[in-house]
Amino acid sequence: MTDKIILVTEPDDIKIDGLRILLVDLTTDQSQVISQALGQLDTLNELIIYSAQSSSIDWVLDKKSKSKFVIFNADSDNHLLVGYLAAQPNSYYFGNLKILSTANRRVIYNVDDVVNLLTKMIGTYE
Repeated sequence: MTDKIILVTEPDDIKIDGLRILLVDLTTDQSQVISQALGQLDTLNELIIYSAQSSSIDWVLDKKSKSKFVIFNADSDNHLLVGYLAAQPNSYYFGNLKILSTANRRVIYNVDDVVNLLTKMIGTYE
């Protein structure tokens, strides 16, 4: 299998097999951290990245169910979606969850955190 990254945005989807990641409401700086982390990986195989805005609730929920894990911006204005994503066992976040930080301690601080997460997920993906 060749190494490639496929970026998918609303309203699209993709039918090929691959490791799927959902990114929700990331800022430009947070997206840059993800990009830098991807550049540091040795192997990606098929990596499908769904990039979503929290205003697209139906699309976000559909892609969440298809994704191996979710990375979201805890400082998003959509507090209901942030709470929902924070409660998911496969979710990680940038920012400050405030009161919800006791429910999800999987915070991402830097590029190394993303590299470690992606390496772990790629290693468990079959």
